[in-house]
Amino acid sequence: MTHTTRWIHLGLVLLLAGACLALTACQNKPKRPMRAVDRPIVSRDVHPILSNTIGAQATISGMAPEYVSGYGLVVGLNGTGSSDAPLTVRAMLEDEMLRLGVGDSDGPLANVSPARMIDDRNTAVVLVQAFIPPASPEHTPFDVLVTTLPGTATTSLEGGILYTTRLYRGMPIPGGPTTSALAEARGPIFINPFVDPAIDPVTARDGVNRIEGRILGGGSVRQVFRPVINLDNPSHSRALAMTASINARFPQLANRSSVARGMSDENIELNVPRIWRPRMDDFFQIVLHTRVDRAFPEQWARRYAEALVETPELADQLVFCFEAIGEVSLPVLRPLYTHSESAPRRAALIAGARLSDPLTRPHLEDIIRDGPAAMRIDAIELLAGLPPDLRINAFLRQLLNNPELDTRIAAYEALLRRAEPRITRIRYADKFVLDLVPSDYKMIYVTQQGHPRIALFGDLRFNQPVLVSGWDGRLMITTDSDSPRARIFYRDFRRPRSATHEIGLAITEFIDYLVHEPTPEEPMPGLNFSYSQTVGALYEVVRGEGVDAVFVPETDRLALELLREFEGREFEQRPELSPEGAVDRIETPETRDRQIQREPGDETDEDREERRRRYVRPLAPPPETNNSGGRSPR
Repeated sequence: MTHTTRWIHLGLVLLLAGACLALTACQNKPKRPMRAVDRPIVSRDVHPILSNTIGAQATISGMAPEYVSGYGLVVGLNGTGSSDAPLTVRAMLEDEMLRLGVGDSDGPLANVSPARMIDDRNTAVVLVQAFIPPASPEHTPFDVLVTTLPGTATTSLEGGILYTTRLYRGMPIPGGPTTSALAEARGPIFINPFVDPAIDPVTARDGVNRIEGRILGGGSVRQVFRPVINLDNPSHSRALAMTASINARFPQLANRSSVARGMSDENIELNVPRIWRPRMDDFFQIVLHTRVDRAFPEQWARRYAEALVETPELADQLVFCFEAIGEVSLPVLRPLYTHSESAPRRAALIAGARLSDPLTRPHLEDIIRDGPAAMRIDAIELLAGLPPDLRINAFLRQLLNNPELDTRIAAYEALLRRAEPRITRIRYADKFVLDLVPSDYKMIYVTQQGHPRIALFGDLRFNQPVLVSGWDGRLMITTDSDSPRARIFYRDFRRPRSATHEIGLAITEFIDYLVHEPTPEEPMPGLNFSYSQTVGALYEVVRGEGVDAVFVPETDRLALELLREFEGREFEQRPELSPEGAVDRIETPETRDRQIQREPGDETDEDREERRRRYVRPLAPPPETNNSGGRSPR
């Protein structure tokens, strides 16, 4: 070993020794004490009876429906579209269409570029809006509203089909930050079925809005957001107690995940059970009114009953408290079913019925027969949710003959929930469902949200003799006084063809003929009408006095929800959209409240004109119907 090498080894030894001494010194150095972070304790001002509930100590995020929107392209118009669109919107659409396969050399649209599709007069750029129900699982269908952009030359969306459109939270700004799409929408668009679709929208003077349409079930959820409970004051023990309490109230089913899952000392994730999705709002309220400590449920049920009598202003909240406790509440609720005060009696009956107590049946029936008009519909809905009982179904069938129109409709909806066998259900492939409802009152009821549905009340048949002319003579029905047949004539305005056919006098045969699509397997004559066209044809028959019945469209809730959304929240507006453009074409609650639902003899010409302008705007039904081309009984 040379002299230089020895010095190098000596240096390394000294360096290691120094490092050891430094490490020892660091270990012996006294540690600085940890300081607790001071957080203000959140305390809510609630009634003492509610102080130990989850809602008194936490909030739930994700309870409200999620507003989504996006720009899309409607294709298949009859020359009523336009290429008008702001450059930023156009660029975004072209990019979306490329990603969806337009212009792809291997796809069905290989020879069509996005720019060419947008420039076609048979297409139109539109704004698509919707609400996603809270806690919706993936692929959940929902309704969407489609409107043209303000200032475009598009005159009508009649007969168009919405190309696949991605929907984003709020009002996305073209060219802005890229976010994940929460849902997508597609499907055929239907405009007002109560007017002639062949009328030129430019020269039409009927006041009908043809630049707005609906797609029933046209939306589909892509990204799932679970509601989360956020504790006011983080605490592992309290979060564990809340999680255990919720899971005890909503027991885990076989092969199902728990309803509540603790994520941290201040967050609990909720998985809404499928059975509670139709009552989503009630589920959230039950969770919020569940006690953190579920000990002594009988004692707390008695205390809630006492509070219900002493402080009736808490009735609505105490109903959910009883539901949160469960069936243990029933023994203390039953004496209140006949309480002298209306508030405790009403709250007890609501809680008891929601807890499936069969003893609420006679009391609910009394309210429906003799109670205040404002409570009858709610009582029918509560009665529908009670356990199977032939007496309930018999009572509801009697209500189908009630003089009040809204009572008949509520009874019909209730019987559907109870799978009433005397309501015959017919499915027309993927178009809509037809329900035949026994009733002394003749009525046609059509839906315009959720599942497309037509309900025929009573035995509806064409009058004899009669001549009905609709859609400027393109649809004609004639009957003779001495013939059991009706003659149908229809001329298609899109194609140079016409059809003539004879059917029986029953309206069901008329619907069969309208909807059926002739195929080699089923060559019977038919017009292959859509849901919207069928509804329009039925309306023309009623308007032309071809059948003695009242025509009742379901109230359009989606447009009202969108209007309230714009009135209650502020979004960053896109440069090309004014606030007026987003709202002006949505009917207001005042105009919709003007809908008059009367018997045929009480309806004036003004009422008929107003009802004609109010329209059902349905679209493609959910894919739960059968795949056959004709109809099939349930």
